[in-house]
Amino acid sequence: MLSAALLLLSHSHFCSPSHTPTNALSHLRYCICPPPPSTCFLPLLQTTNFMPCLCSQADHLSHWVSLAGRMRHLLLGLALLQELCVCLGYNLATSAEKEFSGQSSGQFGYRVRQFHTTQGERILVGDPGSGQIYACDVDSESCDVIIGANKTDASNLGLTLEVDPSHNKSIVCGPGKPRDCYQTPYTNGECYMIDSSLATSKELNPGHQDCQKAEVDLCFMVDGSSSMGEIEVNIVKEFMKNVIKSLENETSVHFAAIQFSTHPKTEFTFADFQKDRNPDVLLANYRLLKGFTNTYKAIQYTLDHIFTEQNGSRPSAKKVLVILADGESTDDDTTKAIEKADKARVSRYIIGVGQNFKTEDLEAFVSWPAKEHTRTIEKFDAQQLTILFAELQRKILSIEGAGQGTKFKREFSSAGLSSAVLQDMVMLGDPGVYGWSGGLLELELSHKELFINMSQEDGRHFGYLGYSVKFLRAPGRVFCVAGAPRYQYHGQVTLLEKSMSETGWEEIDGVYGEQLGSYFGAEIAVSDLDQDGFSDLVLISAPHYQEERRGGRVYVYIFTNGSLQSSGILLGDVGHPFAQFGAAVSAMGDLDGDGLCEVAVGAPYETEGRGAVYIFKGKNTGIQKAYIQRLVAPPGKRGFGLSIDGVLDMTRDGLIDLAVGSWNNVTLHRSKPLFNVTVKMTFDPPEIPTRHLESTKCESKVTLQACVHLTRLTPQYTNPVSVSLECDLSLEVGRVLSRVSFESQDREVNTTFSLKSEGWQCQNFTLFLTDCSMEDISPVQVLMNVSQIEDGSQWVLSQFSNLKDVSQLPLQVCGGSDVCTPNLVVRFHSVKPLVVQKVDLYSLQLQLQNLGEIALGVSLNITCPPGLSYSKSNVTESSRRTLLSCKESEAQNLICNFSPSSMKYKEWVKIQIMFHIITSVPWPSQIQIEATAMSNNQENETSNSSTTIQVLYPIDIFTKSLDNSTKYVEFTTHDQSINVTHHYQIQNLQLSNVPTKVTISVVTPGQLPHGLRWDVKSVSVGQDIVCDPKTPNWTTSKIFECEVGNLTSIGIRVMGKLNITQPWKVPTTVSVNSSVAVQYNMSVFHSKMGETFHRSQIITLVGLVVLPNQLPYTIGGSIGGVVALIIIIVILYKCGFFKSYKERMQENNADGTDCTEAEGEPQESLTSQTALQD
Repeated sequence: MLSAALLLLSHSHFCSPSHTPTNALSHLRYCICPPPPSTCFLPLLQTTNFMPCLCSQADHLSHWVSLAGRMRHLLLGLALLQELCVCLGYNLATSAEKEFSGQSSGQFGYRVRQFHTTQGERILVGDPGSGQIYACDVDSESCDVIIGANKTDASNLGLTLEVDPSHNKSIVCGPGKPRDCYQTPYTNGECYMIDSSLATSKELNPGHQDCQKAEVDLCFMVDGSSSMGEIEVNIVKEFMKNVIKSLENETSVHFAAIQFSTHPKTEFTFADFQKDRNPDVLLANYRLLKGFTNTYKAIQYTLDHIFTEQNGSRPSAKKVLVILADGESTDDDTTKAIEKADKARVSRYIIGVGQNFKTEDLEAFVSWPAKEHTRTIEKFDAQQLTILFAELQRKILSIEGAGQGTKFKREFSSAGLSSAVLQDMVMLGDPGVYGWSGGLLELELSHKELFINMSQEDGRHFGYLGYSVKFLRAPGRVFCVAGAPRYQYHGQVTLLEKSMSETGWEEIDGVYGEQLGSYFGAEIAVSDLDQDGFSDLVLISAPHYQEERRGGRVYVYIFTNGSLQSSGILLGDVGHPFAQFGAAVSAMGDLDGDGLCEVAVGAPYETEGRGAVYIFKGKNTGIQKAYIQRLVAPPGKRGFGLSIDGVLDMTRDGLIDLAVGSWNNVTLHRSKPLFNVTVKMTFDPPEIPTRHLESTKCESKVTLQACVHLTRLTPQYTNPVSVSLECDLSLEVGRVLSRVSFESQDREVNTTFSLKSEGWQCQNFTLFLTDCSMEDISPVQVLMNVSQIEDGSQWVLSQFSNLKDVSQLPLQVCGGSDVCTPNLVVRFHSVKPLVVQKVDLYSLQLQLQNLGEIALGVSLNITCPPGLSYSKSNVTESSRRTLLSCKESEAQNLICNFSPSSMKYKEWVKIQIMFHIITSVPWPSQIQIEATAMSNNQENETSNSSTTIQVLYPIDIFTKSLDNSTKYVEFTTHDQSINVTHHYQIQNLQLSNVPTKVTISVVTPGQLPHGLRWDVKSVSVGQDIVCDPKTPNWTTSKIFECEVGNLTSIGIRVMGKLNITQPWKVPTTVSVNSSVAVQYNMSVFHSKMGETFHRSQIITLVGLVVLPNQLPYTIGGSIGGVVALIIIIVILYKCGFFKSYKERMQENNADGTDCTEAEGEPQESLTSQTALQD
């Protein structure tokens, strides 16, 4: 649905199937619908139900414009009046030199090409309506049929007609030759080669593909409800048997059948049919079910049980369901069976029998469009059912809609819809293949075909690749450009180069359309601008491009080094929104003798379908944007500009002629010889004498010599020159009173020059001074205008002629001498370096002062280097009100004139001149600008001043530290070393045309307090640059330096170990820092960013931790423990803890104690034991 919606957006008109003639083409050329009535000449495929006729509403403009009544005639009159003003601008004859008409097809002139034959020059004309090709002789004004006189098929031969002028060969094609593939009509291309003797080759059929049968799985779904009887059952069985038997030779068609009522029943599956194809056996057990008509339930049943691989359905086959029913459905689509069938791509047809239903009800079960899938009959009749099925059979069995595995890739083949010929190479466009994705077909001499297809890539489907095609030539290389105007609905043109690859061509570049539906790439033309044998320009049309009051445009691309560079856009006149400007584009020869070729663009639907042709002049850098001539259709012609070609001299007068095709007509427009005119005036004496003049008596006079110079611009035209020019001379135009007059006392005089040869011709006139007051000493202005007199001469005045001359006749105003000697002094002020970047304008300040006698006609000549282009100028300060006008010449000179142009003693003016900076040119390190002050005085000593300007390139360096650097560490006396790493990033935010070479310096500390030392072993810049360490005498720090050849963005890593060299006693914090600085050549680069951004520093805080001394505590504790142990031992010893029982008894005896007492303890124990026993 999305693609259909976008298709509607991209085309403003569609032709209905009723407009399709029998000789349908496989593809539609845009905008070749004939004038009203609104029928498409190139129609739809009969195998498709809905394809666009790519015609704009402009093709049918007259139909709805006629509703405007009398206003239409008024608008037409105004348009004609406008055309009369613009048609006469150049050297193509506005009226036809020769005219050729076709017979009855109406498409004679759809393609025209000029062709050199052994019998002379001919115009080849294609008539795709009749399929005939004509060769028209200019001398006899007759056309002979060279191809197609006895043709009976409708291939639309002549839709494509191309010529290789350098080798005198041509190819003509018709992409719509019909053929039948198993009762399904398809098309193929038909082409013929034509040599210089107008002999034709045998018929070529490019893009031909053998017919392929569609795999079809067809299931009959037959009503078995109670409304059916035995008679109807037998008729249905007979119908199914007849269909199966009639297609028994079509092995690609498989059948299945179900009967449905309240519940569906399988009669036989696809697997059953594959085992036994006999319909008598398959339907032997067919019995009427009776019950309700549950149609939706039966459709769901076929999806679940019939169209499955388990029951023999082929995944690649086209799935078709044929429903026979005699009444309305009794159930609802609760399972969304219709939606599921659409997703499963099951094509559904229904044959309704009887009158127990409405046709609208039957259409709910079928595929879209419903009317093409629905048939009804009044009663069950086997013969009528067979006839109805035969009507549907062609669509059912067509390859369209088949699975990808059996898809007929060239079912819409339109090979030859476009073509190109170059020496022995022939390239044909085939936009219809692969379902309108398109491709290219290269024909070799052996008639071998090489198919080139990039359109199967994602995003290129339905792009119409090959809609247009052209060859390009380059030294030692061959290229091809191909248009795909439907690519992503915007259009694309692809550039390919001949290569040794498998496909023979390699895609190297591409350009894309800008507007949805603009048909970018519909037409392509290739121009050898300088006629050196190699292609220079590629012109790509977008005829459906819509903008306010304009329809269509042509894009100009410069072809160089295997790429396409945009060079501009060509547009037609405003006021023609349906013109389809660009429907035809042709690279012409050199019309005006300047050595550069012109371009013609057709707009066949301008002015209510009458048409117009625009001529654009070539220039050294491409094509001028403004057209130089516009031709309109001769009276009674329509579609003028449908096809154009202008490369040969058809009238044998040495000049290129233009052939223009329109509907059923071809006109030849003759080129006329061009001449250029230059005018000049001289005065004798060169100044008006004012010495010894009294204010009341003027006797001064000057002889004015007015001259014209004629130059042939078309030297190949050998007939003699015969030109009449009208010359108007005017004095002091714009002044109320003139200070001088002619002998007739008038301010204007008219004369005629009759020129019969090249060179100068002059006439003299006398000027008299009429005002001697000398209050105004400014020079007298004399204007000379020349125009051609329309007297029937073949010669045409070039519109680039210099037909106007404005001369200044000064007054002799110097004191007592005949010569005024000015002293002009020019100085530069506030000269600043020039930074090479586009965004800025370079400002130049100058002061001009006269320190001598009056200077007349003061001007300033400024010589600039190639990289500066003049932008604007102004007066910043002056001694009197002064206006400034500067104009850039071709030799990098800037001429600045002042108004008033005279400058008296000590008068001065300060000016400012702004220049665009061209970054693409090479710049030296310094440039020099020279300013020269000049005057028209006889004693004209110029004053020169020059200044040298330093040239700098922009550079914006930004240095920053990164967060992954080591910010804090703790260091104890137990630690031997700790890794500390600093990370920086340096970016150049302003890249210039020269490599940004910089020097990076990384500074690390040499010595740190408290015995710390940061041993930085290496500094790495990026991935492959290591900075070299340096230790200068003037610092203890360690410096690493490295050079980067072209700085863009780079990372710096400073890594080292933090070591201890001596212990510390108190805790403290030490800062370990590194810094990065970027240096660059300030004589080469300029940075707007300050030095702050060129440096960065990282500080790592190191905490020096002092651990407490445990030795005194250990020694004190140990001593205390020993003393305590001794005391305990002494106490225990005093208590006798260490004496035995015997020793204690002895001590007791020594003390006089009784032994019995001494031994009382055991006795007491014995007594105690005895007591316990008692």
